[in-house]
Amino acid sequence: MLAVCPIIRTRHRISPTAPSRSLGEKARSTPNSRQGRRSRSSAAGRSKAISKLNERPWLNLVLGLLCIGAIAVAYATVGQASQGSAQSRTAIVQKGVVAMRSFVAEPMRHGRLFLAGDAAHIVPPTGAKGLNLAASDVHYLFESLLGYYRTGKEKELETYSSRALARVWKAERFSWWMTRLLHRFPEEGAFGQRMQQAELEYLAGSKAAQAALAENYVGLPY
Repeated sequence: MLAVCPIIRTRHRISPTAPSRSLGEKARSTPNSRQGRRSRSSAAGRSKAISKLNERPWLNLVLGLLCIGAIAVAYATVGQASQGSAQSRTAIVQKGVVAMRSFVAEPMRHGRLFLAGDAAHIVPPTGAKGLNLAASDVHYLFESLLGYYRTGKEKELETYSSRALARVWKAERFSWWMTRLLHRFPEEGAFGQRMQQAELEYLAGSKAAQAALAENYVGLPY
């Protein structure tokens, strides 16, 4: 698939020119011929369209964005097709189970080094908290840096780690709880499975438990 996008310059007005002819080709049209009139008419139309674009630069921006989108879709489609054909010819040589784990680096600052996102903490995919925590880390770090450059006080930077970690540990707790709720752990035996079943039944029948689950799942405020 091929996507072609016109590039229109709006800084300088483009004057219409006659269509080019190959070497050795003789001019077959006269100024009064039908072909010559069509050529002048199309050139005038192009000039009028370019003039409108010069008057509306935002329209040029919209056209450019549409072209970029078309190119992205074209490349994605071609990539999926080539990947599908490659997968049909390639055998799986290795497969495995990725262990779910939790990790927190505390504190999240060392001198002038500030940790954020997966560099500071890892959560299981249960609950989808990785990207949410990264966003809150950036929020707290932005506020700390903004306060430091506005006031020049070092204490603005010192608050970042404690503020971020307060939310990190709550998200870690929720991901740990939800992982144990939805996954089986054979090493816990029959007692652990019955505890898990009791937790699920309580969650299904308690409005308070459901509200707590919803509050933590959509993300705690920051």
